Amino acid sequence: MTKEEIQKEVKQIKNIYKSYLDRLLVLRQQQDKIIIDFSEVLKNKKIEKIKKQLSSL
Repeated sequence: MTKEEIQKEVKQIKNIYKSYLDRLLVLRQQQDKIIIDFSEVLKNKKIEKIKKQLSSL
């Protein structure tokens, strides 16, 4: 393998790795949003439950 071929392979690997990291970041952001949304839903459900309990007093 020539030096140029090695450099080309290295560049391809770097591009693939960068693409992987970019995708990982996007997935992490999506995961964080899902967790935040789910937490908000749980919080709202709990608030509603407390309100119902208080209104029945």
